[in-house]
Amino acid sequence: MEDNLERRVKRGEIVKPWLILGPFYEDLSDRVQGLTYFEEPGAVVGRAAMVEVVEEAKGILASSPCEGEEGAFRGQSGRWSLVRGPERYLSWGRYYISNHLAAAFLTTVVVPDLPGPRQWTLLVGLAARALVAINGTVVYDTEAHPVERRQFLTEYRFAAALAPGENVVSVALFRMARMAQVGFRLQLDDSDAMVRVPLGADVLPEQRAGVEREVAGIRLGRDLFYPEDRVGLTLTVPPA
Repeated sequence: MEDNLERRVKRGEIVKPWLILGPFYEDLSDRVQGLTYFEEPGAVVGRAAMVEVVEEAKGILASSPCEGEEGAFRGQSGRWSLVRGPERYLSWGRYYISNHLAAAFLTTVVVPDLPGPRQWTLLVGLAARALVAINGTVVYDTEAHPVERRQFLTEYRFAAALAPGENVVSVALFRMARMAQVGFRLQLDDSDAMVRVPLGADVLPEQRAGVEREVAGIRLGRDLFYPEDRVGLTLTVPPA
């Protein structure tokens, strides 16, 4: 299958591919005012609201979604979709003039070469709260493990076991500020693994891989266009 759907991940490399639900953005300026605790260490602004946000997120972290499945969070809905691209650090965000919540949920399936207790590294850019769940159980919450920030990244190291065979690994990301941006990189440090996104029960892997080949073949004729230009797509693989 294509790398966008399944790949062999060596120890210490970024765990991917992922499905994402979101990102979701919510205006919280009516109850969260001033610099939040994500922006100012020691502040309490936003902490009470974040407790509510995380509580509502637990149901999503406990689930085992597949691509295309619908999900909802705090009154907003979306579908679990494939994260494409070569990036080694994944991020999403917007800037607002008032405090907004940014939230994103990601999930994938990990089959480790070495099941059992494993060592992980989670890298986070802008200060944010991240939760990691394995098979529906939260195994790590950055809020409970404050660490020193180094340059542009915060590095969290933790231990969490993987069962033999398939494991559903999920990540939830939250930040509350004017810069409503979340991002992460998750690494499995002491075992190689096969990582794949969960497809629907009625989806044939070979057909789904064919879709990815067609998507990868879509390109524009050049990089720069003017208003009077006609724009068309070139397909490397003819549509079925």
